[in-house]
Parts: sequence; structure tokens; C-alpha cells
Amino acid sequence: MRQAISSQNSSRKGFTLVELLVVIGIIALLISILLPSLNKAREAARRVKCLSNMRQIALAMTMFTQDNNGLMPGQGVAGKFYKANKISMGIYIPANQAEVIGMANWISYSRATDPINASMGTGNTAGSIGDQNITMSGLARYLGVKPTVAQTPDTQNSVSPQLDSLYRCPSDKLEGRYADTLGAPQKVYRYSYAANKLFMNTIAAPDTTNVPATLTATMATADRMGGKFNGHISSIKDASNRILLVCEDGKAIDDGSWTPAPYNSPFNNVTGQATELLSSYHDGNYNQTVLRGASAGSSTGGATNCRSNVVMIDGHGEFLTRKDAFSQIHAGNPYPDPTGW
Repeated sequence: MRQAISSQNSSRKGFTLVELLVVIGIIALLISILLPSLNKAREAARRVKCLSNMRQIALAMTMFTQDNNGLMPGQGVAGKFYKANKISMGIYIPANQAEVIGMANWISYSRATDPINASMGTGNTAGSIGDQNITMSGLARYLGVKPTVAQTPDTQNSVSPQLDSLYRCPSDKLEGRYADTLGAPQKVYRYSYAANKLFMNTIAAPDTTNVPATLTATMATADRMGGKFNGHISSIKDASNRILLVCEDGKAIDDGSWTPAPYNSPFNNVTGQATELLSSYHDGNYNQTVLRGASAGSSTGGATNCRSNVVMIDGHGEFLTRKDAFSQIHAGNPYPDPTGW
């Protein structure tokens, strides 16, 4: 009798196939329930990291102004190096010269060899003004990185990985960007952030495309909402509301200079134009990317309420919609928002 009981107990060890399938099914169900929450939490962490990057850059810009008579850095346009203290004069020097500590562009990004696709033509040649690396940025020294002149195009892309990562949003998929007829700048800008050109040097006029002539007839180059911009940070009015940096959509970004052009945007029912809209990386409600020239409501365009990180002139960050970023109060345009906004 005792032997029979022992035999019966031994036969019940382990799980049956049905029990295993039930357990596997429960685990799969739990994963399907929890995975969206985990992805959302992961993206929230990336959003925090992205904003931290931008705030560090904004702080470096403030430190730059303190060392350069209050002058804001250069826009971050391809093929130019502005020398600190002479930035408003537009003086530049070749990238292969040793005097890199005086560089004043907020970001230096042009390459002779593209960092993602080495076979991609960039229009730059080794040792030219267009052959740059990230440490040549005017902010590098304020971000704890010593400016360096690399010896070859390949080493330009590996001089300072930590500074490279600071200028990139952790959710920006560089490999997924376009490499088509949008031109060389679209191919060589492998960073995520862009600075508001209305508050950078050299002083640039606001975009007037599609703006009614009655609004632009008396406008001067330096006109901004609330006053005039003279290249110095002290001339920027209402700094807590004016955008300094944006996290721009990777399918739209073409250089380090952000042009807020509300009259030339999908929000003003304009299509077929290059629109520099904010990214949708951190907004779980909108996973759409925006193609340059796409309308706001199209399947390839981004919704107007899609939000992204921005940093204001005073250094604080906000999570603004694409449309709000283009508004007069945040962009600093001298002319009012389009009718209907």
C-alpha cells in the first residue's frame, strides 16, 4: 500500500502541458499589458535626458556671453567659423587652423566624411572650412571639452563622443534621416537641436515668406517682438518666453539654425515648403514624423498639438506644441501670428 502511494506521488511531479501553456499565456498577457507602460516610462526618461542636454547647452551659451561682452554665439550655419568678440562682423577662419578656442558658432558640425554613412558626399573637403568637428563649437570649453583640430576627416567624427551625445536627443534615430534631394546640409547635420536664428549672431532678418507686405513694409532686419536685437543677450526682451533652443524633427532639420516661419508653415495652410517643425519623439500621442513640405493634417505630417522640448533664453525648459513654438510670443517674430491662430 505504501509503495502504491509513493508511486502515485511521484507521477504528479512537474507540470502538465496544459498547465505550462496556461502559464505561458498568462505571462504573454502580462507582457502585452505592461509593455506600453514600460515603453512610455522609457520615453519619459529620454525626454528628461533630452531636456537636460538642452539646458546644459543653454547654460554654456550664457557663459559664452559673459566672456564675450554679452554677444550671443553664432547661428550654427554650415561652412563658417565666427571668432569670439568679432562675431557680429562675420569674420571666419578655416577649420584647419589652430586658433579654435576663439570659435563662436554654438555648434560646428560640417564634415568632409559623414559620420553615419561614410560614402555619402557632403560637398566638403578635408582641411577646408567645411571639415569641422564638434569640439570646434564655441561652447565646447564651457561644456568641459578642450577644442581640438583633428588630423583626418575620419577622426573628425570621433574626437569627442561625449560632446557628440550632448548635442543629440536620445530618441533621435540618426540612421533614419533622409539622404535625398534635400541637399548637402540635410545630409551632414547629424545632431538634434537647433538655435533660434532670431536671437543668434550674425543678426538675421525674420522669414518673410508668405507674410503680407503690409506687415513687412517697415520692418528692419533687427526687429523683434518687443524691440530690436543687437546681437547682445541684454537686448532680448521677455527672455522667459523667447525660445533659444528646440529639439527639431529629424526628418526636417538641416542645420543648427532654427527658422520660425509661421506664415510659411502647415499651420497657415501652406504646403510644399521647407518647414522646420519640432520633433514628436517624446509625445506618445503623436508618433508621426513630419516631412519637409507636408501639411499638418496629412498622414506624413505632424499634428499641430504634437509637443517637444524647448529651452527659453533664461534657461528654463518647456514642453511646447509645434504650433506654439511658431507663435510670436515664443519665436520673437516682429509680425503678429497669422489670422485664425
